[in-house]
Amino acid sequence: MSSSSLGVFGLIAISAWVAAGCSGSNSNSCQFNSDCKGSQVCHMGTCGDGCRTSEDCPAGQSCIIAADQTKICQVPSETQCAFSTDCPAPLICAVDQRCRNQCQVSVDCPSGQICTTTQTCAEPIEVDPNNNLPGPVGGASGSDGAAGAAGGCPTGAETCSCFPNDTCNAGLACASHLCVNLGGGDAGGGKIEIGGACILNSDCNQALVCTMGKCHDACHTSADCPAGQSCIITSNRSTVCQLPLETHCTYTSDCQTPLICAADQRCRNQCQGNVDCAFGQTCTTTKTCAELSQVDANNNLIVPDGGVSGPGGAAGASGSAS
Repeated sequence: MSSSSLGVFGLIAISAWVAAGCSGSNSNSCQFNSDCKGSQVCHMGTCGDGCRTSEDCPAGQSCIIAADQTKICQVPSETQCAFSTDCPAPLICAVDQRCRNQCQVSVDCPSGQICTTTQTCAEPIEVDPNNNLPGPVGGASGSDGAAGAAGGCPTGAETCSCFPNDTCNAGLACASHLCVNLGGGDAGGGKIEIGGACILNSDCNQALVCTMGKCHDACHTSADCPAGQSCIITSNRSTVCQLPLETHCTYTSDCQTPLICAADQRCRNQCQGNVDCAFGQTCTTTKTCAELSQVDANNNLIVPDGGVSGPGGAAGASGSAS
């Protein structure tokens, strides 16, 4: 073999070795923990840092519990969400629009984290003195982007969105992320009934809960609610029975955050999948939650005129314009 041939062969071999080495050093995919470097673990096909507490993670990352009970550092791409379907299982989308572990008590969370009042895990520095997890930073919330009340409510408004440390207008108080008019309380000094204005759960009568500034029945499914009412998910992830006065709408601005005005002119939760809805409800083709009795066989929401509404929001033929 000539020296020139040997030179070409050697160059090819060296190039292949360099390419393979570079490819191996940049790849972070895996099947097993043994595919990863050092103390990293294999999670969802990618090598990541293992952890016991968030102090074991890179700056800005939190320790989470994966579906296989492995504790890993949450990578930035798995953090932000609008719906629980945006999060890798078993995480859910919390009130601050961050994917978090669910919990009943702090022992369900990674070491050093606490179980908040909305049943999601958080770092102690992320909650207020009452163990509440604040809403999204900046005060914007819901599909209509209602601003926080740091600058006060619009003139004449009886409700507007607020977050911890915001200042409400005179006569209003921040309750469950809303500046509300507290003039509707029980005049006799007793507990407040359903629909009355409140700040704390203890303001409400018996088993009622205070959310969206009013006392509501708590629920797990709509079967827990009075006849004709549906179970909804509020901005602080509580599930409560929707009051009649919170139901009907023409525009999304007529609805309490985070509900939107659906095709049937009813305030409903948004969704990407059924997991984003109250238990027993379905995510319709127009991405709003509904009872099974409120949709047709194709999962389209039945609109008031007897027609149906599909992904384009168009009413059924029975309500078509002439």
